[in-house]
Amino acid sequence: MMILKSLWFVFFAVTLSACCSIFIMLLWLYTWLRGLPPYQAVGHSIGIFWGRAIFACTPGWSARIQGKENIPHKGAFVLVSNHESMVDIFAIYVLGIQFRWLGKESMFRIPLLGTAMRHNGYISIRRGDKESHRHALDQSAAHLRAGTSMLFFPEGTRSTTGQIGAFKIGAFKMAKETNVPILPIVLKGAGKLLKKRSLFPQTATLEIQILPAMTSPEAESIQDFSDRVRNAMVAVHA
Repeated sequence: MMILKSLWFVFFAVTLSACCSIFIMLLWLYTWLRGLPPYQAVGHSIGIFWGRAIFACTPGWSARIQGKENIPHKGAFVLVSNHESMVDIFAIYVLGIQFRWLGKESMFRIPLLGTAMRHNGYISIRRGDKESHRHALDQSAAHLRAGTSMLFFPEGTRSTTGQIGAFKIGAFKMAKETNVPILPIVLKGAGKLLKKRSLFPQTATLEIQILPAMTSPEAESIQDFSDRVRNAMVAVHA
């Protein structure tokens, strides 16, 4: 049964990813031929459908969401989430929020999917490359100033312990510089849905807790802002 679940998960995820990617590329081609600006919001909505469909159609997966009333109804914001599994991005898509996000450069080299991600306005980043990081942050700030929210996983990598690790301050620095709030999202159980380096989906429930948006007074340091947000997330995760 476990092997059948794994085969179904891989087949469905790959097939749906290819179909959605082709649709996004056709959408980009249409706007390019008509001389229109890219329909990135529409492309991201296709991404939301992709994430929700994979989550809904994987046997044994379920999600419990709390705090949706805390999502701001207008204006851009920076989403920060803890990082437990590759399933995390599906979980954020389940919320139905318009945002753009940073992905490892290797993801953008995946045929079809990588091209679709670029067309959607998602941003590639090369780990350990300061110039790539600077360029990615510049692009992220441009999205925020244009009114589009950004998603960051401030731990920088997936947790191996299940606990929330130390935060990098890039997302918080950007929130202060662009004068937008931080929307903390706590994921608990994502690591149980799909364990690291595994394609065998497990039966589990993912808890998604959206905390109230947080802003930083001018006198507060970026590090203190980061610590304050992390402490709030750790308290909920615990």
